[in-house]
Amino acid sequence: MEAAAIHCIKLGGGLISYSEELRNLIKFLDKLSTSYQLLIVPGGGPFADIVRDIYSQYNLSETIAHWMAILAMDQYGFFLSNLSENTVTTHSIDKAKELAKKNKFPILLPFRLLYEQDPLEHSWDVTSDSIAAYIASLIKAESLILLKDVEGIFKHDPKQEPSELIAKLDRHDFSAFETQRCVDKYFPKILAQSNIRCWILNGRHPSRIPAVLKGQKPIGTEIL
Repeated sequence: MEAAAIHCIKLGGGLISYSEELRNLIKFLDKLSTSYQLLIVPGGGPFADIVRDIYSQYNLSETIAHWMAILAMDQYGFFLSNLSENTVTTHSIDKAKELAKKNKFPILLPFRLLYEQDPLEHSWDVTSDSIAAYIASLIKAESLILLKDVEGIFKHDPKQEPSELIAKLDRHDFSAFETQRCVDKYFPKILAQSNIRCWILNGRHPSRIPAVLKGQKPIGTEIL
């Protein structure tokens, strides 16, 4: 792996429900950042869920809900930063890349960047998954890893019924993404415009992450 390679890792908001495992994940990533250049993008988690509730209750516009949900990502990012003394939050892509190159542990708070550039449609089809993919493309990341609270993408929602894990997906086969609920609807459109290696892994098993960074194939879904 090239020394200059930066890896974009998105920490899904669902992991907040697993307190001890989330703390262990942050510690693991903190240690991993001394060997690899990592840039962390936070999910929205319960902070974004509050926005969804208010959106429905008060009939908010798509635009207002869009910006409020991205602010929720900033909130989750600040929360994550409290789990390790070595994390550094920043609103700047350049600052995050600089910190990663110094093997620090940067958490990018995306609101300012996205508010200034406004590159994505304003709808609930765009969530932190799409935003992480957009940021990964901006920094020309070597890989994008989405850490969820499930093993990867399944044929059906595994939380509702037993289902088979999909080990590989073609990023250009949009129909393959239509029945799943692991990533948002806009995500494959962004990913299809890049050649970034993408994996969806279970963040409750952080030992699988180095395998991706080394070019190996752990349990999870690889998007080719």
